Amino acid sequence: MRRAIDRRVALLVVIALAICAAICALIYGASMARAYGSISAGLHAALPAVIFAAAVAFVVTMLLTGRWMRGVIRPLQALNHSLEQAEADSVTLTPEDYKYEELQELAGKINTMSADIGAHIARMEDEQDKTGLILDSVKEGFILLDGNQKVLMINQSACAYLGCDKSVIGRHLIYCTRNMQLLDAMDLIVNREGKKTSIDLLVNGRVIETEFAAVSGRHDSTGGTIITMTDATERRNAVKMRRDFFSNASHELKTPITSIKGSAELLCSGIDLEESQRSELLRHIGLETERMSELINDIILISRMESGEPTGTEEAVDFTVLVEECFDEVSPIAEQCGLTMHLVLAPVVLVGNRKNLRDLVSNLLVNAVKYNRPEGQVDVALREDGDTAVLSVRNDGEPIAPEHQRRVFERFYRVDSGRSKQAGGSGLGLAIVKHVVDSHGGTIDLESSAALGTKFTVTLPKHELQ
Repeated sequence: MRRAIDRRVALLVVIALAICAAICALIYGASMARAYGSISAGLHAALPAVIFAAAVAFVVTMLLTGRWMRGVIRPLQALNHSLEQAEADSVTLTPEDYKYEELQELAGKINTMSADIGAHIARMEDEQDKTGLILDSVKEGFILLDGNQKVLMINQSACAYLGCDKSVIGRHLIYCTRNMQLLDAMDLIVNREGKKTSIDLLVNGRVIETEFAAVSGRHDSTGGTIITMTDATERRNAVKMRRDFFSNASHELKTPITSIKGSAELLCSGIDLEESQRSELLRHIGLETERMSELINDIILISRMESGEPTGTEEAVDFTVLVEECFDEVSPIAEQCGLTMHLVLAPVVLVGNRKNLRDLVSNLLVNAVKYNRPEGQVDVALREDGDTAVLSVRNDGEPIAPEHQRRVFERFYRVDSGRSKQAGGSGLGLAIVKHVVDSHGGTIDLESSAALGTKFTVTLPKHELQ
């Protein structure tokens, strides 16, 4: 800007000097012509004076022009610099620093504009921060893309699902993930001209429901795409577990019902049966009825536990007495099977639901007897370890393979289905044990090997009665 003005002013000065020199030369030449008698002689005599006058005029003019230019250009340069700064940050000018009224007015307007821009930027940053906090606080993943599939917004959940960070904002979607299933779905929604598309992404063994929805742009904008991601693993598993539960429960109930029905039909058929045969059928009906009743009670109990419904009140429980009572109840059955029972007790009192704790101990002891080897041994020990009670139940039965150990606490799961049914098991005993342990804030561990047998160790916090 300054160079352009300098060139223009310099050109005007040269022209003015040339005109002045020419006029002076003509005037002086005319006067000298009268003195010398000819014009050429007069001009030749006046030439040194004309050159000197032009040089003096040039120097004086340049000094005055430079001073004038500095007085005008410096404020203009300051204003120009202020306008450049106003794009990135607010700026404040002092109108009194400028001696021209027009520049003072311009400086005031720049101050107003700069303040408005600063306030607008602050509001935008505040709204952007609020939006980011809201999006980061939700569990669902959220991604906003423009028409060129560049990331405009992405929250922390989406970053966790895709294994990226927020540095991908402003870059193409391909920098977020290399999951071809997601990228192919993105191309599909573009080709389908904005129709919604849903897919299931498998990320680290979890099912992520991913939905794509096109958004239309305003004015000349090409629009974009919103991607939402929801972890559906727990819900899918819950649906599967519920379906499996009803299927298994129906199957388990069908077996005793079929047996009871067959025995009842045989008794009512009019066939001549001996008294011993009738007694055996009636005994069989009684056993199957008892089995079905226990199964239904177990199903009700585990359903109430899973729903979080209270199954009783908490109280101070003498766990030593409770374990001893369950041990005495199981001992006769163990003697009939030729098993040896050992019990080691320490005085332990804890706070919990007495009925549920009894179910826990009873199921562990019954399983230890049912799934033991002939003439095997069952070891039961209760001890105190700081603020916890530790109950261990070990038998000499067949070891549980590692691939089955993590699943034995599932409902209706059996390591050996044939042997379990023969022993009268429903597959719910250890599931009930696990729920009782969890509801009391404890842990249960399983160790199984050919040398050790099978050992369950339950650790329960003693707590204090509120």
